[in-house]
Amino acid sequence: MAFRLYVLIHKPKNNIMKLIKNTIAAFILIGMFSSCLPHPSRRPMPPGHDKKVEKLKEAHPRNR
Repeated sequence: MAFRLYVLIHKPKNNIMKLIKNTIAAFILIGMFSSCLPHPSRRPMPPGHDKKVEKLKEAHPRNR
């Protein structure tokens, strides 16, 4: 039984099984690569960014 399942998964007999297997493999690879890339909202800010933001907040007309 286990060998039969192994053959079914690892040695597809027709193109549909190959397509399904390749699609699953592509999703797994995309997931692995996307987890390695930083999300745009988590990018490191350049040095001095916080000071610039504070100056802009202080200069806002609402704060005068």
